[in-house]
Amino acid sequence: MSPIRRWPGPAVLAAMWGFALAVFRRLPAEVPTHWNLHGVADGWMPRFPGAFALPAVATAVWLLTAFQSRFDPYRGEVERSTPTRVLITEIVVVFMAALEGVTVGIAMGWPIEMSRVMWPATGLLLVAIGNFLPRVRRNWFIGVRTPWTLSSEAVWRTTHRVAGWTLVGAGLAVAAAGFLPEGARPWVALGALAVAAVVPVG
Repeated sequence: MSPIRRWPGPAVLAAMWGFALAVFRRLPAEVPTHWNLHGVADGWMPRFPGAFALPAVATAVWLLTAFQSRFDPYRGEVERSTPTRVLITEIVVVFMAALEGVTVGIAMGWPIEMSRVMWPATGLLLVAIGNFLPRVRRNWFIGVRTPWTLSSEAVWRTTHRVAGWTLVGAGLAVAAAGFLPEGARPWVALGALAVAAVVPVG
């Protein structure tokens, strides 16, 4: 059986859609959909798109992974790295499901502080992706896609080995930032992310 059919993504997606439908009528007219670096909501959507935005995005991510090999120019390499692509997608979808729960919970008045959740959760997401990123083979959708990485398998592998380590390091820094004084959190997190973005392509 294909790894795409085995992984629990469809079950997570079904839970996300079911949760959104179950709480839809209890949500306020506007739902918070964006928070600044201090964990304060600064973006809202009307209830209808706000309730279903994350399930829709998660579904799109899953479909892209499921059908990527059909339209990616690097089809052979995409198929060989399917288990890794599926695992990374699984991690992202589970993260989105958790984010949906937090977002809806805050909208419904649950005692959740986004500033306490945002940093550790985002950091763990980066650590998880960074751990598996070096296993991804050349493709047009996941990884460091530059003309020189896409044109050379050796450059792709070297770049993603470095990117994996820097992303793990950035994730640990972002997670740790959640325990620092509020004023220092954005600087530590943004600095770590800048290093992770620049070093692999430097």
